[in-house]
Amino acid sequence: MKALTGEARASAIVLSLLPFFMAAIIYILNKDYIEILFRETVGQWMVAGAIGMMLIGMFAMKRMVYIKV
Repeated sequence: MKALTGEARASAIVLSLLPFFMAAIIYILNKDYIEILFRETVGQWMVAGAIGMMLIGMFAMKRMVYIKV
């Protein structure tokens, strides 16, 4: 079963890590562009909401990949 779900697990890992890598790249290229998210209250709420939705998405992907035999 692990072989059958390997591609889905790999996709879940990539989709989970991609936003963090993109945020790091944007931070390296243009600090002022992304720092506003952490300075402003609305930006902090947006980051918290995004992390919450990512956690829900990771949970959903894990449930889709898990196959009970």
